[in-house]
Amino acid sequence: MHYGRLIAGVKKNLLRNLSVLLSYPMNIFKQIRNAAKLTQTQMAERVGVVQGSIVHYEFGRATPRPPAAWKYIDIAREHDMFLTLENLYPRP
Repeated sequence: MHYGRLIAGVKKNLLRNLSVLLSYPMNIFKQIRNAAKLTQTQMAERVGVVQGSIVHYEFGRATPRPPAAWKYIDIAREHDMFLTLENLYPRP
């Protein structure tokens, strides 16, 4: 077995995931979910997406499309959190 390649692949994935987490000022999605005291599955039902999409939003791999984004905004407002579309879709 080629452990060198395996270790290099693991390092590459860890670094990529870490850079995504550090570069994306997200976690707003997780903060909203935590404030609402919902599981990822419950949040997915409220937002109208599959649970896997919630994971992608929380890890910065995806941004919700406008219908889901509006639902996130509504949930955030229910819990006295300020969120706008501009926060989710910053201008270039």
